[in-house]
Amino acid sequence: MPVRTLRIKTVIRVTGRSAIQNGREPNGNTDAGSTRNRLSVRRTAILLFLMLPAILCACAGKKIKEMRHDGPIRILAISPVISGNSGETGIVLSESPDFLPPGTIVDHIHVDQGLRHIENHEDAGMMAPFVRRKVIWAEQQHYDAVVVKIMLNTALAGVDDAVDIPVVGPRNAAMEVARHMGKNPAYIYPMGIAVADLHKNKARTFETLLKEAEKAVQNGADVLILECTGIEDLAFPLREKIDVPVLRNVVHALIKAERLAKERQH
Repeated sequence: MPVRTLRIKTVIRVTGRSAIQNGREPNGNTDAGSTRNRLSVRRTAILLFLMLPAILCACAGKKIKEMRHDGPIRILAISPVISGNSGETGIVLSESPDFLPPGTIVDHIHVDQGLRHIENHEDAGMMAPFVRRKVIWAEQQHYDAVVVKIMLNTALAGVDDAVDIPVVGPRNAAMEVARHMGKNPAYIYPMGIAVADLHKNKARTFETLLKEAEKAVQNGADVLILECTGIEDLAFPLREKIDVPVLRNVVHALIKAERLAKERQH
């Protein structure tokens, strides 16, 4: 099969003259040395043209490799409310939880503006822009994943489209685990107590939560999910009082975030 000559619209100057003009040799030059030069230049140009896709892929691959490191996973856990300590906007806690692989780092931080407490979906929607801003900051700081510590997904609106790293909410993460553990999971919350008041009287909060848990179990619940991340510390004492699992939402969100980040590395 005859081989077609590629026509490359390129001008390369050899010994002060145009060696290729629109893919054609210049007229009137019959010197053997000049002909060899022209052929050599043409072959080089064709070779570079054919190699260009491979070069671009190699550069892109190097960039991806730089972004997806093989070191310890770093997760930013964002509280979608401002800190109770006035003016506190930086990392409030850095830890390596024992339920995550050794070396995994979890940094905890608050958003910079907004409310101190989120009571409903309207409040959560109001905080969504500030959460989104902090998530973007996390990617810029080279975190591998983000957990937003709130059970209302309204606070995560627009976050997925803002970054490439995984962003995990506790509500969905806990429900995924609950569905594997039982057939009838249920959310529970100490009804009648505002989020802002949950820690004012811990004994009252626990007793109210226990009543809701017992009611849910009587109605057939076989796995319980705490409706608020602010009462996650009550999961263990609650589990001692009832006969069904009680999930710690943020824990399962962090486990999921670490898994997604590890998958992204490879």
